[in-house]
Amino acid sequence: MTSTSIPIPGYQPTLENRLWTFVQQALILLLISSIILPIFWMTITAFKWPRDVYSLNSAIWFEPTLTNMVTVFQHPWNLGNKILNSIAVASGAVALAIPMATLAAYAFSRYEFRLKKTIFLTVIASHVFPGAVVVLHYFLMI
Repeated sequence: MTSTSIPIPGYQPTLENRLWTFVQQALILLLISSIILPIFWMTITAFKWPRDVYSLNSAIWFEPTLTNMVTVFQHPWNLGNKILNSIAVASGAVALAIPMATLAAYAFSRYEFRLKKTIFLTVIASHVFPGAVVVLHYFLMI
């Protein structure tokens, strides 16, 4: 099958090629929609009145409100404090991780040492599992 990204003068794609391109584009559009639709739905739900959240009549067209935004930043949720805490923890983690990762990358790229391949593969393999999977076992033990 020829690539259709570079137009060739006089080239007419066959029906099979056009159909295959259509199927690929439809699958990509379906995938993108399945990712974007829940995000869109959560966003518009955040601006709905509580009575409109479960109503089919106001699924798309509704009277928007900012009272929900005000509510989550007040007691008992205090979302503003939680966001600041998350920013502080993430900034600290990045400030520690970047220099350490840079030094480790330099060492792995420039120096030969015993167990280099084993240590490198261990570091790479540790990224296979999400952190929540590893932390869950510690949480259950504690």
